[in-house]
Order: sequence, then structure tokens, then C-alpha cells
Amino acid sequence: MKLQAILKKNIKYVVLFIVFFLCLQFFYMNFSGDQVYNYGFSYAVSRGEVPYRDFNMIIPPLGAFVYAVPFMLFGHSLILFNLVQATFLCVMFYFLFKLFDKNAWIALIVLFLPIPIPCVTVLFQGYNFLLILLFIILMYLEKNKKSDYLIGVVLALMMLSKQTVGFFMCLPSFVYLFKDYRKFFRRIGGFFIPCFIFLIYLLLTGSFVSFFDMCLFGMFDFASKNGGLSRYFTDFYFYLFILEIIFLISYLFIKRKDKDIRWKTIYTLMFSSVAVPLFDYNHVSYFTFVLALLFIDKINIKAENVGFNATLFATAISIIWFLFIWDFSLPNIISFNNYEWTVMPKKNVKEITEITEFMRENEKTILLSENTYLVKIVLDYDITHYDLLNYGNHGYNGTNKLINKLDNEKDVYVALNMDAYERHSVRQQFNKEVAEHVINNYKFIKSIGVHDIYYKE
Repeated sequence: MKLQAILKKNIKYVVLFIVFFLCLQFFYMNFSGDQVYNYGFSYAVSRGEVPYRDFNMIIPPLGAFVYAVPFMLFGHSLILFNLVQATFLCVMFYFLFKLFDKNAWIALIVLFLPIPIPCVTVLFQGYNFLLILLFIILMYLEKNKKSDYLIGVVLALMMLSKQTVGFFMCLPSFVYLFKDYRKFFRRIGGFFIPCFIFLIYLLLTGSFVSFFDMCLFGMFDFASKNGGLSRYFTDFYFYLFILEIIFLISYLFIKRKDKDIRWKTIYTLMFSSVAVPLFDYNHVSYFTFVLALLFIDKINIKAENVGFNATLFATAISIIWFLFIWDFSLPNIISFNNYEWTVMPKKNVKEITEITEFMRENEKTILLSENTYLVKIVLDYDITHYDLLNYGNHGYNGTNKLINKLDNEKDVYVALNMDAYERHSVRQQFNKEVAEHVINNYKFIKSIGVHDIYYKE
């Protein structure tokens, strides 16, 4: 009877796990390119590669290491990646139920609302999801007045997930410097433990300088290349973000005498930094989901079957989205190495098949594309600094660094994805300057599908 009671109490997590896994593996596979990049980070770490030294990242590596652990134990399959993420999503809802009881089901509905803000991006693996998970844990610790040392550790983990968000999330804790210095120093003590461990790691791996170059000094390049006021003025999500900030500040002013609401609102306001400087639907969605959590406990739920209805809604929306993506036609289920039972468009399958065949025959090939991580994982090749060819992702003056690095290569082929090069978009991140250098300076050999092959003597 005791086992039966435990199963009955936790059946909701089994159902949520199944829904989350099916969404990740099938229904939303093509919804976010960041899923493949974060997969690649953890794939590289699990192979013994060192972030910043061996491949480029512009954020601290906590997310890469967290997801790399199961890869080290069980292999690099995307199925495993999605199983782990489904588990983390259940952990997130465990804390949401602790915070909001049955009102947590509203968070599931918000998560799967298709318009106007696709909060379903929260589903995907990576540092932004970990930030949301840590934010929810932080709210739980603060609400229940848990150990200040533990709160300090959580703040440090946020800093080691994404430095900008972590920095702003730490700011509210400095209030204790003036009101309760003991509380403040306990949090500082907890904060420095993970940070000190990370510092030792950087020194032992020889990646200390490259870390600061990419994650601190390189942020100037990232902001200048991916920002620009002219782009924001035509972007719905930028205006939405501004309205949300105005609303939060107004709400904070109105409720300034309510201590409980005040600290929650301040933390939520600090979390808005997750959207800066891109302000795209992904990053604004992360902030919007956290903003919604601020008001979930204000809703009075009377329906007894709210959990069943919320799960049914999430499943129905996911299936509709799946059919919408594929125009009500049967999708292509591929079985590339490490991508078994993965949904992918036929165009992408053809493109990947063609370039992987060439790269197997010519191992000294540098691929410049938006899906290089996917190709490298299929081939079981190492990830390098060429493989995430986005503006602002290679440290200070990164474009010139990468061009110089290419010019120092000898006897290599360079495969350039012309679709990525020729695409024009306000959200264009693919580094066209590096691509143009290849076109203008290296010897053209032939075209293979969407890739032009060049030779560097």
C-alpha cells in the first residue's frame, strides 16, 4: 500500500517526463538551433576537449559540464541528451509544485502557449534553461528562508551558467551588506566555493586567458555585432521586452511596501538581463516565462482536474505544432550516428549526407556552416574554433583572429555553406566576413550541394 501511495503521488512526474521527452525528441526538434550548439558543447567536453582553449564559447561552461556527465557514462546519443533534459524539466516542476502547489500546472500551460511568445523554448537544453531552473530553486530557498550559504552557491552556479545574468542576480544580495552583514558574508562564502573551483580549473587547463578573452573582452564584439538600435525598432520582441520592464518597475513601485512581493519582483527584474542584447523570441521567452511565475500564485484554481487538462493542452499543442511544421506530411526519421530516431527535413538530410561523405574522404576539411556541430557529431570529430562561426563568438577582435588562424592553415579544404553566406536576415549571426575572405583568397575547387569547396595551400 505504501508503494502504491508513492506511485499515485508521483504519477504526474511520469506523465510529464513522457510529454517532455516526446516534445524534445520529435515534436519540437527543429524549433531551436541552440539545442544542437549546447549538445555540441557537452559532446566536446565529454571527449576531453577544454572550453575556450580547444573550442569557442562566450559563456561559462557549467551547462556544458552538467550535460557532459551522462555522455561520459553512456555515450553521445541525442536520445540520451533528451532523456536527461526531460528529467531536469521534471525537477523544475518539482520545485514549481513546492512553490505554487496545484497552481504549478498553470506554468505548464504558459510553457506551451504558442502565441504571441513561444515560451516552449524553455524546454531546450543548455545554459539558459539551467538559469531558469536555478532561478526557481533560488525562489524556493528564499521563500523558505533556507541556508544563506546554499543561496550563495546557487547564485554562483547562475554566474557560472551565464556571467551577465549571474552578475545581475547577485546584486539584490548586496542589500544585506547594509542591513545584515552576517547574512551577506554567509552568501559570499557560499558564492566563492564554486567560483574558486572554476578558477582552479581554468589555471590547470591553461584556459584562463582565453576564458576572459571570450567571456569578458569578447562581449564588446558580441554586443556590437548582434545589437544595433535600427534592428530593434522593427522587432516585436524588443517592444514586448520594454513593455514587460515598464510593467515590472511599475508593479515594484506600487507594491514597494509588501516585502514578499518586493524581493520576488526585484529578482525577476534582474533576470530580464537574459534577453540582452539579442531581444529575440528565444531570449524574451525565457524572461516572459519567469515573469509569468511572479503571478501564478495569484490565480484561484477551482477545477479538480487541472493537472489532466494542462497536460492534455500541452500534448495537443505539441502535436498541432508538429503537424504544422511538416505540412501534415510524414517527416523524415533519420538514423545518423548519434542522431538515431531524430526528425529532420529531407533537405537537411541530403545536405549533411553530401558533406559528411566528402569530409570522410578528406579529413583535413574545415567546414564553415551554421550546422557544423551537427556534422561533426555525426562524424565523431573534435569540435574546433571554426565550428561556431557566429559574430562575436571568438573573443576581442575575433573575426580577424579567425581569419589569421585560417591563413596559417596548410594543405586544407574549406567547405563553405553558401546558403548561410547568402542569407539576409536582421537576425543574421553567421560571420560573413570570414566567408568572404575564403571566397576572395582561396582556390575554388567544386560545389557539393549547398557547399562550395575551396583549397588553402
